[in-house]
Amino acid sequence: MPAIYKLLTGIVALIGNLSLITTGELNPLFVALSSVMLIGYWRAIKNKKQAHRYIIGTLSTVTILVFFVDSFIVSQDLIVGVSHLTLLFHAIKSFDIKDPWDPLQVFFMALIQLLLASELTRSMVFGAVFLLFMVAMAFAISYSHFVKEGIMQIRGFFKPIASITLIIILLTSILFVAMPRFRGGLWGKGLSRGIKSGFSDTVKLGALEEIKLDYTVVMRAEVEPFPRKTPYWRGITFEIYTDNTWIDLDTRGRRLVSQKGSFTLSPEIPSKMYRQEIILEPVDTNLIFSMNTPHKLKAERIKNIYITPDLAVYVPNKASKRFRYTVYSSDTPLYTDEDLKIYLQMPQGLEKVKALAESITANATTDIQRARAIQRYLKQNYTYTLKALQKNKEVSPIEDFLFYTKEGYCEYYATAMALMLRSIGIPARVVSGYLGGEFNRYGRYYIVRQKDAHTWVEAAIEGRWITFDPTPAVSESPPSGILLMIDYLRLKWERYVVGFSSADQVKILRFFSSPFRGLKQKEFKIHYIIYPTLVVLAIVLTAAIIKTLTHRRKLHPVSQQYYRIKRKLSKDNSVTASELLRVLPPEYEKEKEKLKEFIKLYHQLRFGRHVYKESLPRYQQLYRELLKRLS
Repeated sequence: MPAIYKLLTGIVALIGNLSLITTGELNPLFVALSSVMLIGYWRAIKNKKQAHRYIIGTLSTVTILVFFVDSFIVSQDLIVGVSHLTLLFHAIKSFDIKDPWDPLQVFFMALIQLLLASELTRSMVFGAVFLLFMVAMAFAISYSHFVKEGIMQIRGFFKPIASITLIIILLTSILFVAMPRFRGGLWGKGLSRGIKSGFSDTVKLGALEEIKLDYTVVMRAEVEPFPRKTPYWRGITFEIYTDNTWIDLDTRGRRLVSQKGSFTLSPEIPSKMYRQEIILEPVDTNLIFSMNTPHKLKAERIKNIYITPDLAVYVPNKASKRFRYTVYSSDTPLYTDEDLKIYLQMPQGLEKVKALAESITANATTDIQRARAIQRYLKQNYTYTLKALQKNKEVSPIEDFLFYTKEGYCEYYATAMALMLRSIGIPARVVSGYLGGEFNRYGRYYIVRQKDAHTWVEAAIEGRWITFDPTPAVSESPPSGILLMIDYLRLKWERYVVGFSSADQVKILRFFSSPFRGLKQKEFKIHYIIYPTLVVLAIVLTAAIIKTLTHRRKLHPVSQQYYRIKRKLSKDNSVTASELLRVLPPEYEKEKEKLKEFIKLYHQLRFGRHVYKESLPRYQQLYRELLKRLS
């Protein structure tokens, strides 16, 4: 085999390995062992002696045993176990490249690796690796055909190979758009680990410190129209404060059912609402987030949700899965007519907190003025920090924050304000979610990260839950333009590749069928156009392929004559044109020179340019002479 063929084989194997390595899910030990492949292909390219079949067989058996131990004991993940197996296969096979059929095994295994990687990652990097794989595979498969035909030089064939590559990419794109969408992963598990969100029915004071140091992206949200104020991404509310912990009593809520995935969340539907298209990353909670007060929710393939009286929305079985949804919200404060006694609950021993609240609000005459006075006091007299240490451990953390440390982050500010409001008779609760996020000017959407986790206060004043945020603003340097552009590309990748759905397929079909909708608008259905069109296209394509194949036989009659001579000399279909000379029976040794010239002319006529008329007569003469001799 030519060195270039072995090199292409090694490149395909390397890209297959790379598709798995970029997922970040593999054991570093197996990745390190797979690097032995580089030595194997270097030896193959240099025509070094390949490993003995007994050695290859022994290593393969050991690899199978390692696979079972890894899949069921070490990694305990079948997909990861098979991925490790493919890495070891490539490492072993790189020392066993002996004939033109061996690379085909490598190509097949690399394709399996690509399928496995698609289950382990949704990264945009995988898209680049996939395109690279398609190009390398097309070149390798095409060249393998030439090698089997006895052609060792790749020069002169770049143009047809490039054309084949473009056709393959085009057909793959069409297949991607047309292929039916299914729930879940192809292999059943896939992306199973969610981001630690820190959102549950209880939150202990100080629990968000780790989360607020994490730059992991939680969600990306497009908002229309553009909000004038920094958006608060509402998540969960807490009613009870005890033992330095906030507790949410409404963890289940009432069930809403919709066959079309459209839900009304609140009885009030204001005229002005914000439409948010949100892609929520896999997080370890069934809670979803929305801007301010949510009113409507739309989500594909969702039949039921749970919503609490304070508008916390839970989607069953959403945890650990990427979730795309549309929510409509407003700035209208949430109306309340419930019993508010629970929002006045106070732990014992916080008399100093009450005294401070009374002193701050001494000059205020209304509840809204009192709430604003407490908010202003906390913003102006305390320092924001994530590294606050309790100075006086003989008092509660919130008392230490208010009277001794006087520095902390949002949980402390929100807790302090909620308790001070309650101490002077104003019902209040703490809301946990996310604040703002990085605004990406390229796609005009928000990138919300773990560090944007935030808590604020809602106070029941004049029948409405009014939002207050006592935490001082923290200035941050603007993000890099390059990073924003990369994230914009990642958003489009998530939306139109990873998140491409059956609804998107319908939109595409409706777009192409739109000129026909005026025929019978009341009775018209999309499948009246789709199915007949597909049938017609199938007939046209089949006719075109048959015509092309028939045309190719007329253009290249030399192929039929070559294969007839080949069958006379060998029954093995895998024998290449060049190998015919080596397997020539002894009784035909005198015809070796004629056969050599015949094969050379066959290559010129079959794959060359501008030599058909000059070479054909001699080729026909040799064909008749060889056929007569071999009959």
